[in-house]
Amino acid sequence: MKRSIILILLFSSFALTRAENYLESFNIVSDNYHNTVDSVQIERYINGGTVIIPEFDETCPEEMKAPFSYACKIVEEYMPPCLPIRVKISCGQLTGSLRNAISKVSSLSKENFGASLFYKNATMCTIKGVILGELGYGSTVTYLDEVTDVKFLTEKPDIDITYNQQKIDEIYFC
Repeated sequence: MKRSIILILLFSSFALTRAENYLESFNIVSDNYHNTVDSVQIERYINGGTVIIPEFDETCPEEMKAPFSYACKIVEEYMPPCLPIRVKISCGQLTGSLRNAISKVSSLSKENFGASLFYKNATMCTIKGVILGELGYGSTVTYLDEVTDVKFLTEKPDIDITYNQQKIDEIYFC
């Protein structure tokens, strides 16, 4: 009897744990491009409400920081409202088959988090956006019921971008 109770407790604690991992993608340079010039809209629709917080480490060149931060401000305007997104930026060696890539982007994700039928491996950016929407509408359908401690929303960067140190001289930051 004791043995079966211990097994049930172990199984239930194992089932309650959720895997946390990073979804990775690599950015490569392509020779296929369209040489067109588009006019810039004078008035543009601002969807925003999201704040992107870039966090540079000591490996990043100084000339990268201001243009990257400004690009984050532009992206913020087009994103739907979301809780703040932390982005860690670094420069380093990329290994593996795609070591010629310009950068590697890793998005923090949670596996089987919440009651979503669409996302078995939801990124933290998705979770934060849905949580904000659920708070606004007073709903707890997808992720809000799963939040027992808000510490997991801020303890790690949501996105980790590593620029290839070997290709850093080929990148124009202005």
